Amino acid sequence: LYRYHAVPADKGGGGNNTIITYNEMATLVYPTGEDTIRLLFTRGTHRQFSYGSLIVMLMFYFAGACWIAGSAISSGLFVPMLLIGACVGRIVGLATVDFAASKGWGSPGAPPGVYLPGSAWQWMDPGVMALVGAGSFMGGVTRLTISLAVIMMEMSGDIHFLLPILLGILVAKWIGDSATHSLYHGLLEVKCVPFLPNEPSFPVSLDLFEVKQTMQTPVATLRMVETPNAIKEVLMNYPHSGYPIVHSTPAGAIFRGFILRDHLKVILQHYTDPQSDRFETSLSKLSYSMLTAKAKKGVRLSAISPYPSDQANGTDSEMQIDLSPYMDTSAITVQETFSVRRAYILFKTMALRHMVVIDDRNHVVGIMTRNDLLGYRLEDKLIR
Repeated sequence: LYRYHAVPADKGGGGNNTIITYNEMATLVYPTGEDTIRLLFTRGTHRQFSYGSLIVMLMFYFAGACWIAGSAISSGLFVPMLLIGACVGRIVGLATVDFAASKGWGSPGAPPGVYLPGSAWQWMDPGVMALVGAGSFMGGVTRLTISLAVIMMEMSGDIHFLLPILLGILVAKWIGDSATHSLYHGLLEVKCVPFLPNEPSFPVSLDLFEVKQTMQTPVATLRMVETPNAIKEVLMNYPHSGYPIVHSTPAGAIFRGFILRDHLKVILQHYTDPQSDRFETSLSKLSYSMLTAKAKKGVRLSAISPYPSDQANGTDSEMQIDLSPYMDTSAITVQETFSVRRAYILFKTMALRHMVVIDDRNHVVGIMTRNDLLGYRLEDKLIR
């Protein structure tokens, strides 16, 4: 820790100055993040913080912010981004003041390198540089532009600094776009969220490939009329978010619809425990909208008790569930020769989660999800 004496000069450069003794690191570390940002943004305090305190604060705060950014701690990202950018901007502003002082520049009656309000060079202030640095750093991280410039201008309360703030944000965004994607996009990858950008990140045109090269196969399917234990076995062995429904014919299993995993769990709980207090209606009266509403509450598969089979006959044929009222008969299907590029467009524009792949006889041959269209998955299947 360092100890300094601050001698702030008034706007006219005259009068009695007040000598203040304070600890720079304690002033930066002890207050809340919002108060620290307010101190860094304060104009007219050119020598309030030295290089040493600003660099030490930047190093430790940046390391701590990176460590907790992807954790479950409710720390937020907005204030850390502003504070880190303000520290960088304050360091640049202090270097600018030192350079001006070395050249003997500055307003008359002010300390060397200091320009008083009203001067055309009043932006050469560590507080203004901290404001521009905070906006630039946040723009490079989030890739926001106009809205962020308006927010930073409102924080400063001075429209005269809109141009340097906007320039700093735009330059930071251009540099960030040329290097990598934004922080929030990176957090989506950390949390394994299958986010699809507007354009696929693939070096070769996806029109040259067919969906049969990227689909998942074989596919776990369910019959239109299925036993409770068979449904639960599929749910336990194939942890997918949905399953195709097929109808057995002499020509093979024909695709008829699609049903979600959460809907199946609700149906099973109704069937195995029809007297449960959680449900107000019988299985026969359960509509698709009610099924969706109850699925949002969540049903744990381990809480569903197995349905007893007919041990005497060695079969459970009398225990059947008709899934046809609950399946989605308008599910999107494509031929296995369908273009991967067009499949990507369908997933993006229609916000699809699944796409069933069939052959020319309407047999299920595979299924595609958003995960199959991520860049690294496409490279694994189409190039390597």
